[in-house]
Amino acid sequence: LERRFQALSTLQTLKDQASLEQATLGNAFASGAFPPQGYEQYLAEKAEQNALSGALLSMLDPSDAASFQKIFIGPSRAEFDGFRLRAEQSAKEELALADPDRWFKISLARLEALKGFESSLSASLQDQAMGLRSKAILNLALVLGGTFTLQILLVAFAWALSRRITTPIEALAAAMRRLSEGNLTQHLPVGHMDET
Repeated sequence: LERRFQALSTLQTLKDQASLEQATLGNAFASGAFPPQGYEQYLAEKAEQNALSGALLSMLDPSDAASFQKIFIGPSRAEFDGFRLRAEQSAKEELALADPDRWFKISLARLEALKGFESSLSASLQDQAMGLRSKAILNLALVLGGTFTLQILLVAFAWALSRRITTPIEALAAAMRRLSEGNLTQHLPVGHMDET
């Protein structure tokens, strides 16, 4: 569960980095060039996304990892990579050949896919947490039920033990009272071979 929470947090950071990349390249494509320090910022954003993607894949179980990888596969993948390659090759040169509207649509589709995966992972995580909660409640009920039953058994045992000790003493006290009243025909049955 902890690993999946970490994966969700990493995914949210990855999504934020993808949004920054969308804005950075969108501005560069729209203006035809990177602003000062813009190219370096873009490279840092891309490197961070690659690192986060690798970390995320290592945290996900195989089925979630396969779903995550599907986001980066598809017909728009080649076009997305083409935009990135054009930005990297142009560096500080002109980016006039890139269509900013098309970049926005492609990168937005990728962001929407990341959001969808985030929702799916979040729902799955919530289901898993609810399952653990249900198990914890069941375990608590079993422990409380067992404790209550044990207490009842201990009280019954203590009552039976006390009755075993006090009944012969009460019979002896009653016989002694009758004896003091002058009834000398008192007989006490011997039920045990101990002091009582």
